[in-house]
Amino acid sequence: LTQCQKEATGEAKTLLPSFRPKCDENGDYQAQQCWEKTEWCWCVDKNGEQIPDSLTNSSSP
Repeated sequence: LTQCQKEATGEAKTLLPSFRPKCDENGDYQAQQCWEKTEWCWCVDKNGEQIPDSLTNSSSP
């Protein structure tokens, strides 16, 4: 499993245990991540690193 897949299934420990990332078909992080509990969204690279200034309180970062 990739790191994204491990975090998505809860197998890997994260800083925000209630957040589960979305992974693409290759197991990389999807470009847009959203935390449904808060409605915050942000963009990430394929390794899950947040793109600077992409955090927004909507579904379109």
